[in-house]
Amino acid sequence: QYFSRIMPPGPAWRELGEVRFVYGYWSIGSGVIAEALYFPCMLALRAESRNSCYKIMLWISLVDMLTLLVSSIFFGIGLIHGDVFCARPLWYFWLGAYGIGCWTASCLGCLTLVCNRLAELLDRGWMFEGRRTYVFLAISTLYGVAFTFFTPPPLFNSKYQSYFFDPHIDESGEYLYRNIPHAVNNLTLVVLSTFLYAALCIIIFKKQSSAQGAMATVVGRTRLKASRAVFLQAAVICFGNFTSSIMYVYFNFFYTPPALVIFGQVAWQLGLSLQPIIYLLVNTKIRSYIFALLGITRFMQRSTTT
Repeated sequence: QYFSRIMPPGPAWRELGEVRFVYGYWSIGSGVIAEALYFPCMLALRAESRNSCYKIMLWISLVDMLTLLVSSIFFGIGLIHGDVFCARPLWYFWLGAYGIGCWTASCLGCLTLVCNRLAELLDRGWMFEGRRTYVFLAISTLYGVAFTFFTPPPLFNSKYQSYFFDPHIDESGEYLYRNIPHAVNNLTLVVLSTFLYAALCIIIFKKQSSAQGAMATVVGRTRLKASRAVFLQAAVICFGNFTSSIMYVYFNFFYTPPALVIFGQVAWQLGLSLQPIIYLLVNTKIRSYIFALLGITRFMQRSTTT
């Protein structure tokens, strides 16, 4: 209230920001391309949604598409304008609230996905049969909604090229603006999902190596190739989530060099943007479905391995 009396919210506050054309246009361009690539992937996932795994992947893809608006597209627009929070306080408040809700919901959704894969490998697939999958997804959705409405949102700042819980109006509030639930989410759910993905990959490779004559047969080699695809998809998801989650916690509590702040933001963007590319490159069902939509049969493959 004190600062609003000195200088009301509006464009005048942009003097505290900096225009970032290169990073801004890169963010918008990468976000738009990723959104375009997600759309056909979601159509393919919907076609396979009888499988609980694909239901979860479809939900995660939808949430990630919504998150890209915050992490890349609107983020890039703000950089080009040189905005700070007080330039458009209501807009950036709700944009941050929307973004943190999408991020935390996606975190729990990714954890649900890896638990689904582990349940299938351990012959506990009944846990996700029927409508049980929708219960898990509803919990993930409510988890994100709770962060949206009941925790402080991160606020955009073009000068530091990221989102911060501190609006950086002055230095006196350095330790005033905190979101402890967000830090707990990042340090537990995301790290836990990383270890579970590692466990998933280890179990897959152990099952491959223990199978009689696995590498000596065509089926064995096909399964090994499929397991490598699973590992690649898991590695991309975990790299973006793990890096951005740790960096966001760190630079909201401690001083961080500008280059590392940008690195954390780019890791978040790439973690979202690379997923549809990985789906297209390594997921045979998704790639074949898209080729069928385009009327291309030359590169279509029939997948016989789950």
